[in-house]
Amino acid sequence: MLSRFTKILVIGLGKLGLTVIKYVKESGFDVYGYDIKTEAIDRAEKIAEIKHAVDFVSEDFNVFIISVSTNQPDNIFPPQIEGLLSTVNKISNEAKKECALGSIESIIPKGTSKKVFEILNHRFHVVHSAHRWYSLDEKEQGVNQLHVIGGVGDCCLKAGMQYYGVTEEEIYFDITPFSYNSLGIPRHSASNIELAEITKIRTAI
Repeated sequence: MLSRFTKILVIGLGKLGLTVIKYVKESGFDVYGYDIKTEAIDRAEKIAEIKHAVDFVSEDFNVFIISVSTNQPDNIFPPQIEGLLSTVNKISNEAKKECALGSIESIIPKGTSKKVFEILNHRFHVVHSAHRWYSLDEKEQGVNQLHVIGGVGDCCLKAGMQYYGVTEEEIYFDITPFSYNSLGIPRHSASNIELAEITKIRTAI
């Protein structure tokens, strides 16, 4: 079980990923960014002064935030996950860390998280928490809103909740969230991963 989160990689540096990486960096994490598009990397380096990961081998990442686009150019329904699965294959082939956390923040169809878990050969904790972000109001409608999260298994969900750091119940009962190495972003846990996958809470971007 993960007890500390020391090195974070955000994969996908578009509108969502760039906002996520800024928030994670401002929260005090050692964060890197990765994207297949040079212009996305250049923009992220300029705006967020991120550290650029050239691959998944060189650094000992223990959290992988997957925020690659799953939108089709001419039709946003259903999500197109080929690029996401290609990214997961790259993680599986290159990542050194055992029992790292893989958090899918992209919009995905039901069943994708378990497929990701299989590709990673059960080596990672896998959770899904669809992003909730509105580009015209990042401050009030940004990544730190209440999200729904589901885990492929109980230990996956526990790792995900530990990383993100605060639950809806903790907010309601005014319980102190994890004091270190957590983002402090509220998450409401779903009873199973499929329920989290079909909870489309993304606002327009």
